[in-house]
Amino acid sequence: MVADAAGACQAWKRVPAFSTLYSGDKDASAHLDRAVGAASLAQTAARLDDRYTALGEAFQDIHMRLRTFKVEGAEAEAANEKVTILCTDLDD
Repeated sequence: MVADAAGACQAWKRVPAFSTLYSGDKDASAHLDRAVGAASLAQTAARLDDRYTALGEAFQDIHMRLRTFKVEGAEAEAANEKVTILCTDLDD
């Protein structure tokens, strides 16, 4: 579980800003895949260990935003920030 949560956060660190994920840039689809993969790992960690519930829920929000293209605006920025903060806590 720790490895899944840490892996999710390591992948997330390599995801650029939301606004670039649907930009049509040559690397955009790879970054999108990485973000979805990070979300899957975080949700797996949360299902197996309650310590990662907040991380799993935060990534679930990210995953839904990616699926619905809701990646712009204050709510999207807040979701991105929440995951980043939760991942920072795992770096200790």
